Amino acid sequence: MIPFEARYIPAYLSFAKKHFGEGSYQSTPAYLLWLYEHNPWATRGYRSCLIGLNAREEVIGCVHKMYQRCWRDGEAVLFPAIHNLAVRKNYRTGLGSLLLLSSLGGEEIAFMPGVARHQTQMYERLKFRELKPRWYRSPVRPLRGPYRVLRHKFFSYGKSPIPRTVRIPTALSDIDEKEVRCVIHPSDEDLSSLLSLLQSAGAKGPLSPVWTLDWLKWRFFHPKGPKHILIAEGMAKGAIRGFGLLSVGPHRGAIVARLVHVTAPQSESVRRILGAAKRIARRSGDFMLGYSNDPQLQRWFEETGWHPSGPQPRSYIFSKKKLSAEIQCRVGPESGDFGFEAISTEWN
Repeated sequence: MIPFEARYIPAYLSFAKKHFGEGSYQSTPAYLLWLYEHNPWATRGYRSCLIGLNAREEVIGCVHKMYQRCWRDGEAVLFPAIHNLAVRKNYRTGLGSLLLLSSLGGEEIAFMPGVARHQTQMYERLKFRELKPRWYRSPVRPLRGPYRVLRHKFFSYGKSPIPRTVRIPTALSDIDEKEVRCVIHPSDEDLSSLLSLLQSAGAKGPLSPVWTLDWLKWRFFHPKGPKHILIAEGMAKGAIRGFGLLSVGPHRGAIVARLVHVTAPQSESVRRILGAAKRIARRSGDFMLGYSNDPQLQRWFEETGWHPSGPQPRSYIFSKKKLSAEIQCRVGPESGDFGFEAISTEWN
């Protein structure tokens, strides 16, 4: 097991294509460049990623990190999201645990979202704190979506390339309504407005994200990163009051629209934002997916007709310093690998 270096990119991509699927975002050079070379807080570059090698120097396992910052005791601290832990099947004799523990070495706190069910025993054995998020799923194509998932599961998994082209409405203006506008390339002024809202909403709450303009641009609007649609309330009047960020990409054979972030002052704002997101999803995808650790946002989701999906994947927090049982983790999907499917897609 060693830190990743650029010379291992071909071997890694070969492993990723076999493990995650041909055309998966994990198997694209853009993912590696965006995650490790362009992230303003990834100071170690590729070496933040760990890989396992066999005697022939083939990659047999990996674990990735997305660096960000969160507020803890009023201080901004590094808060990596550990994700895409993967090991080739015939090497699963402890390498996964070794990769995970080594990835946490030197970290004070870390986020592990969406842990696969077959890995949960390892996280529980290591006594990580389990979060209680809710996962939401809303079919926008009730027949086509489930059909595509089942076809992929039983006939195509690992055999056929993941679709890379996603149809996005060419004129998002026809998605707009009186209070809501949708754009793919927001202006610098729009981004500054988003940043002000995010900083006000977080207000240095425990384990809430630290927002900066550089990280906001990198996470949502970098040319090598996952593509997002900004759904903004109040933009037409020059004052954004609330917004959502939607990604669209392939997942398990279907095209999914993920609501990666929502900041809104009230449930009616959430209703408008979700309405616009659903109109985009109907034209572009099969399902809408959501995730939230915020009890208020969970209530707003459910008031607008969303229902928790099941079974619910688990998420965990690692912390060297014991966390108070009362601490509410406000970290949302933007702090994990949610929406990364849109890295490998081409929108047309």
